[in-house]
Amino acid sequence: MRAFFVVHPIGGNVRNVRGVASHLSGDLPVYGLQAEGLDGKQAPHLRVEDMAADYIKEIRSVQRSGPYYLGGFSAGA
Repeated sequence: MRAFFVVHPIGGNVRNVRGVASHLSGDLPVYGLQAEGLDGKQAPHLRVEDMAADYIKEIRSVQRSGPYYLGGFSAGA
């Protein structure tokens, strides 16, 4: 089954994903990708490449192959 993966905005939190999910079809699971380190248990990623690698790993743990539905939030672009 396909899913929709939402990348967090600046700050790294995915709280606003619920609002997006409420406007989508109930047939499409929605997953928020939250930045590592917000829980204080891990150090945050310092490089975009490390963050992307972590997100790819998480996405593939839910959906092994593409195509992938990706979305995100912008902080001003």
